[in-house]
Amino acid sequence: MDWSIMASISNIYTDPSNSFVWWIEGDRIAIATIEGDANTTETGEGKYKPAQLGATLSYQADDGDSSTPIPLNLVNETFSAGDVTLTVDDVTNISVNDMLKIDDEILLVTAKPSGQNLTVTRGYRDTTDADHVNNSEISTVNVVSDGIIISYYAEPDKLTAIDGTTALDVDNTLQPALIDYVKSKALMDAASREDNPAIAQIRMAAAQQALASYREAIRKFGMKKNDKTGGTRGIVPPNLT
Repeated sequence: MDWSIMASISNIYTDPSNSFVWWIEGDRIAIATIEGDANTTETGEGKYKPAQLGATLSYQADDGDSSTPIPLNLVNETFSAGDVTLTVDDVTNISVNDMLKIDDEILLVTAKPSGQNLTVTRGYRDTTDADHVNNSEISTVNVVSDGIIISYYAEPDKLTAIDGTTALDVDNTLQPALIDYVKSKALMDAASREDNPAIAQIRMAAAQQALASYREAIRKFGMKKNDKTGGTRGIVPPNLT
């Protein structure tokens, strides 16, 4: 199991619970997504495929000399927009069908014709075909092939002061409760200004119901353990039934 992929998933998928499905295959868990093409033949949206992760820097081949660091793999000459032949310092660690990232553009490697040249598809995955200067850094866009993705909420920062300008960091589970509280106060205020007793009674009853929901949420929140690290964690797959 490759646990190193967990941190990089958040910059690709904003809400994994809406994007992923999972199932059990023997003693393994399989995870797939319907978003993107993940560098596979199943390019259509809605088809399940591996999840795309962030990009990692590309390095040249290890020369075996432990006294020197392995150099980064860089663009070997100016790479102009529209040019489909990319020359790099070293093609050893790059394969056909790899996705490369230079600046903000993603390229798909379609062939390794000769030397340090690569044939690429420009502006891949809806990025912009652009000029890149010599010695631009190259990154490899990764996909999940053997791993697990975890979506979680972090604990809010501790409140140190209330000055009327600082935004409060509130636990995600309390946000609906705050809405109920504001709703109850708004309904109470509306009921106090209502001339029709029947309508005022209806609004007050709705206010009391919202206030009860708020108090119940606060009660349940207070029963949670206080010594946990981070917030709720879990993979929440779509209902496939």
